[in-house]
Amino acid sequence: MLLSLAACGGGDASTARNPSARVASQSPSTAVTAKGMRRGVHGAETPPTAKRLTAGTASAITLAAEEARRAQTTARLFAKPTGRRAVGFPRAIAETANAQKTARRITWRALPGGGQVGELTIVSETAIATRLGILVTRLPERAMLRFFAPDDAQGYEVSGRQVLAAIRRNRDAGDSSDAGRTYWAPRVKGPTVTLEIELPPRVDAASVEIALPSLSHVYDAIPTGLSGACELDVSCYPAYADESDATARMNFVFEGYSYECTGTLLNDKFASGTPWLLSANHCIPDQTTASTLQTDWFYRSTGCDTEDLNPQYRTLWGGATLLYAAGETDTAFMRLSDAPPPGAYFAAWSTEGLAFNLQVAALHHPVGDMQKISLGNVIGFRNCFQVADSDYFGCNDAPADSSAFFTVTNYLGVVEPGSSGSAVYRSDGASPPHRYVMGQLYGSAASCYARGASGTYGRFDVAYNAALHRWLSEPNAESDPNRLFNWAEVAYANFFAGVGIPGTQLGYTYRYYAATGNYLAVSNGRVVVHNGANWKFLDVGAVSDYMPLVTAAGF
Repeated sequence: MLLSLAACGGGDASTARNPSARVASQSPSTAVTAKGMRRGVHGAETPPTAKRLTAGTASAITLAAEEARRAQTTARLFAKPTGRRAVGFPRAIAETANAQKTARRITWRALPGGGQVGELTIVSETAIATRLGILVTRLPERAMLRFFAPDDAQGYEVSGRQVLAAIRRNRDAGDSSDAGRTYWAPRVKGPTVTLEIELPPRVDAASVEIALPSLSHVYDAIPTGLSGACELDVSCYPAYADESDATARMNFVFEGYSYECTGTLLNDKFASGTPWLLSANHCIPDQTTASTLQTDWFYRSTGCDTEDLNPQYRTLWGGATLLYAAGETDTAFMRLSDAPPPGAYFAAWSTEGLAFNLQVAALHHPVGDMQKISLGNVIGFRNCFQVADSDYFGCNDAPADSSAFFTVTNYLGVVEPGSSGSAVYRSDGASPPHRYVMGQLYGSAASCYARGASGTYGRFDVAYNAALHRWLSEPNAESDPNRLFNWAEVAYANFFAGVGIPGTQLGYTYRYYAATGNYLAVSNGRVVVHNGANWKFLDVGAVSDYMPLVTAAGF
């Protein structure tokens, strides 16, 4: 046992009325508030990168530019008018449509030490970026997949174990289709992407049975400076630095199309450090979509009204587990598979204080741009519904005590497509003020040319009463590892000193303590300590054995 050791958009809005609109019921509950929290400091950890093993000289499969232009035009003509921002469309790859064809196109070579590496390059001409869709039949857990742009010495790296875990999440959620068995690779800039597959010694290439039937061709710029002229640079509002560090630009794939929205990292009552992410249900409607999630953190300017991107921005590409999705409040609540980067802020939230004329602030990524802020007032309450056979929604005014949404009119800044899912905050009267998440963006008809139009937000308190309390205020298996880590940092400070750097690898959720060189980890319900010397993956008991101590100590 451990006790004996000696050494985680604005869209078009319809004013149509529908008497059959569903209303999310508000069960009475005591008001609940969680404070915000920061873990680590910016730049405390270098983002993981992949070292290239191949020369990138294998013959490439090229998808012609003319075809891309036709598909791009079609995608724009028939783009669905939702608040999630469409930025890419699917392109079929005939040469790798099935596992047999793909196997013939992968070029393998031996590595020193007995392993081998395979290489495959695909070019989607005119693409700003690409995401490969990998349909998995068989893949060794010990395989390493890497994704590079041309001439890149560094790229993205994903283990076979991580790929299989994403597919398992989809299957456990009920999706055993080809879509559920497809792993969407991280977004690689430019039209050309090279896939490397490294196998360790004594693992046969025949154990890799994958197809690349399609990719997502990103046709819209990965932007800086594309949002409306009336938008406000968040870097001009240093008082919102904490909330800025809780805000992520989201990129994800749905039916082969790439989209962008905004999400917010939330704290829980235990300050556990579990990466809970709040966004919109119309952005992330199901687990298969959540598994494709890629998030960009600290994606903002270097200073007020500059066009230079913050060089400390970080990208996570491990996807998420979707825990709650509800159209009644347009809520998507997830746990990120990766720990958020050091310096990220876990936002505070509250189930009280929502009222007419309340001043609020929203932080978001309009049209995928660097982060912006919008200021406004609550002007009313609504219940909303999806218009049949469309991606529009409609709303009816409702009393505050029976509504699932509220409306905001901005007096500075607006929200745009890509802002969907972003959190809106109220401030208390403290000095300096504390800010609390009150909801997430459903949609808006506002723009820089129609700034009087209101935006509609799903109510956090309604979603909390319906389900979110199970993760944010009650002990649960999702947050137990982080609560245990927090307890151990106090109970065994000599072993786990300083700020632990969180991570996930090879089935372990861990924190690394640089001051002592120790790892504290959880895997399959067991607690493990490791430092490569006197402790080598030492099993010190079951998580369940420790949780009574953790809870009794107030963690």
